[in-house]
Amino acid sequence: MSPQGGSKCFDDDGLLNRTGTVWTASSHIITAVIGFGILSLTWATAQLGWLDGPSLMILFAVLTLPK
Repeated sequence: MSPQGGSKCFDDDGLLNRTGTVWTASSHIITAVIGFGILSLTWATAQLGWLDGPSLMILFAVLTLPK
């Protein structure tokens, strides 16, 4: 899979060069963190049940409101 003629489109190992920037890397990291948070929130609510889960979510929302 090594490129012929030393093309600048390929790395030393024959794979395509990465074209990402700091912005694309940051957006991927933020997406992963938020996605993990959303999935863990639904799991925690499911573990607590229909009464305790939403009740605690409302309680924490009230506690974090600006005063």
